[in-house]
Amino acid sequence: IMRSAQFPDDWQGDMITSDFRAHRVVRFKISDQGSAYVTKEMPDVMRTTDSTFRPLDAKLGPDGALYLADWSNPIIQHGEVDFRDPRRDKAHGRIWRIAPTGSKPIAWQPLAGQKPAALLAKLTSPNRWEFEQARRELLLLDQASLQKAVSGWAKDEVARRHAAWLLSGRTDSTSELLAMLKSTDAVTVQVALRELGKANRLVQPSDVPAIAATLKHANPRVQLEAYRALARVGTFASADVILDNLPN
Repeated sequence: IMRSAQFPDDWQGDMITSDFRAHRVVRFKISDQGSAYVTKEMPDVMRTTDSTFRPLDAKLGPDGALYLADWSNPIIQHGEVDFRDPRRDKAHGRIWRIAPTGSKPIAWQPLAGQKPAALLAKLTSPNRWEFEQARRELLLLDQASLQKAVSGWAKDEVARRHAAWLLSGRTDSTSELLAMLKSTDAVTVQVALRELGKANRLVQPSDVPAIAATLKHANPRVQLEAYRALARVGTFASADVILDNLPN
């Protein structure tokens, strides 16, 4: 998923994937469609007639450029072509770097060893590499240190969502998730419901009505997540709520 200040605004949030059979790298725009999503294929990021071009993975680098891992092999079959076929290339591979013409690499620094407060600030970075690496470093903290770092930091809606993701499976409390159900931000409610479903062993019978209330939310994706969360709670009370609210 593109998030890099080195690329134009209309690329942000687009999805990049590889079509190694057709020797191309493709780009999709994604938009909401009810409780799901719909994609629109955009012009290819890269296409070639080189039969050895086999892009397998795409990642954003610390400099904001898009990097492609290219298997670089004319043979991709595992059954139709003999493993001893001399056309199989067992020695070569390529890494491609893609960036807009004239763009300057983003200045960056290693995040390993930075203090938790600095890492938390990177979670809202416009550059995906920075976000991913900061999250990775934060998840190396022990539970007590992580909870201490997050406490008092998660004040706005985006920060509350990041805190819920960071603490997923690493806390014995659902109080903040239940509080997030009252948010006016639909995405925050979706995140809370998803995490409550994962933390089903911690959900108490008294929590079910709060989850059930979101079944009537105006956002269809919130409704979907509410059904999923109640199904994962797996009690008679949650099952009754689901059955009582099934669409006709």
